Amino acid sequence: LNVISQVIWSGGTSLLDDLLSPVTYLSKSGPDDAELAAFILKWISDFRAMLLPLLGGLCEADLPELDEFLTNVMLLLSSLIEKHSESIIAERPDELMVSTEKDVLTVTSCLLAANAYAEWVPVVHLVKHGLVKRCESLLHLSRFQTYALKFFKILCQRRRPLTVAKDYDDAMSHVFEILMSISQDSLTKVAACSDFSSERELNVAEGICDCLFTLVSSNMQCIIADTIKTSCFLRQMLEYYQHYKIALHFQSLPFWLMVLTEGPKEFFLAADPADVASSAGTNSAEKGNIGTFLFFSDDICSVILDISFKRMLKTPATILPNSLELWSDELHGKNGFIQYHSRLLDLIKYIAYRRPILAASKAAHRINSVTGDASTVSPPPKDLAAIESAQLVLNTVVNAIFDDSIENGEIILDTQFSLLRIHHIFGDLLAQLLSLKWMEPRLAVILGHYLTAFCPYLRRHPPVVPSVVKKLFELLSSITASSHDLSTAQSAQSQICSCIIRVCKAVDSTALPSDMKDFFSPYITEEDVLAFGMLDRANYSIEQNKGFNGKFHLKT
Repeated sequence: LNVISQVIWSGGTSLLDDLLSPVTYLSKSGPDDAELAAFILKWISDFRAMLLPLLGGLCEADLPELDEFLTNVMLLLSSLIEKHSESIIAERPDELMVSTEKDVLTVTSCLLAANAYAEWVPVVHLVKHGLVKRCESLLHLSRFQTYALKFFKILCQRRRPLTVAKDYDDAMSHVFEILMSISQDSLTKVAACSDFSSERELNVAEGICDCLFTLVSSNMQCIIADTIKTSCFLRQMLEYYQHYKIALHFQSLPFWLMVLTEGPKEFFLAADPADVASSAGTNSAEKGNIGTFLFFSDDICSVILDISFKRMLKTPATILPNSLELWSDELHGKNGFIQYHSRLLDLIKYIAYRRPILAASKAAHRINSVTGDASTVSPPPKDLAAIESAQLVLNTVVNAIFDDSIENGEIILDTQFSLLRIHHIFGDLLAQLLSLKWMEPRLAVILGHYLTAFCPYLRRHPPVVPSVVKKLFELLSSITASSHDLSTAQSAQSQICSCIIRVCKAVDSTALPSDMKDFFSPYITEEDVLAFGMLDRANYSIEQNKGFNGKFHLKT
């Protein structure tokens, strides 16, 4: 076979044309011979790739010489798929019953050949001569979906050629429309399987989502010219992201990371600034470059935030009706959650930077929902995992909004209206958190972390600093070894002391309570804070003693 293939490819297109005639004749004899013919065609394509170095490289410039041969190959494969797939569909197509295994093998071999040619044959040929259409029809047949999806995955990976770009764009747009159509059908079938007894439907949906992401990654120009098409596509990918099965959600996560954090500028920018302003809506003033969010409305960003907040939890692999299936170490790997968690935070951070008011309000709502509206009469919450994850959400959102390290970061809050809205949202949330009576050590520590998450905000709004510091000292004094396990109490006290130090070092010393302004220095330790917190400060005054490495001493 090696010798024959080398002779054929080194002999030029005439030998290929001569070979095609007997292969075509062979394919007409029956399913067995048709299967062999398809394998021969695949073999020709495979050895082309292997022999490129030996032949000096048959590249794009040589493809015009193969036009007639490739046209005949595409037509032959298309006709074989059409002929043998028709014979394997039962009288009731919805059941997709197979009547003959030989025809199944023939169609499978044709798909393998089609996938081989899809690697290098111009996409225009694949569309023009019917191979894309035939592979599309196989997406609906369970026996062939895997290979058919691979065919489209290969197409989606193709790069735009330097020549005949218009024809290529039209062909890839056609591929995109096929995938969008089958994507909606697949999601509908997945939704119908409420108990998800069919893993096949899930795997198909994952494959389609992967194809869509790959297509946009390599051929973004196929959809950005049409805002309606782009909007439909984003909605479709959003449906994957918010799906209750983590497999579909996880499959769409790289897409949202790409378009929200790494996407090419041309994907976001609009030609007409007026269109951008109308699409951006009432929040168009939140960022200087409002064109960046032409296609990303507030409701899309809101859904992404809601789902990201909820999926930061980690539970065993249980599926409850109408609820999200969360991460499972058993199914997805023990170490994978850390990376997955980090990706979710990246999405939250980016949206918070671009949509600060929306992100702040959604984070506040999430915290209220997991803490029971944070009122003084609410019983201590039991879902500590949800509360801890919400604290991390708050920390990410606040830091993204008030991140001074970002170049020109001030444009985040570029209007007085935006700044007032942010202060109103965070001010209300902070007041609710300060009203909590959480004295149990673990809850007290979580509340301390919530308060330290506000540090960037406290720098901008110093009047609330004394209330925060006072609350932290109340938490510290509420934790005693007499009422709790000694090691638990000591660990909680240490963490609260760290929270106090973080807050006091994050803000200007003039914002601290009057009896603490001279207390904190770069050398202060948790032991110092603990001792200070346990004093009756009304009866003592504290002065900084520089001679004792920053430690304080007391005098009446």
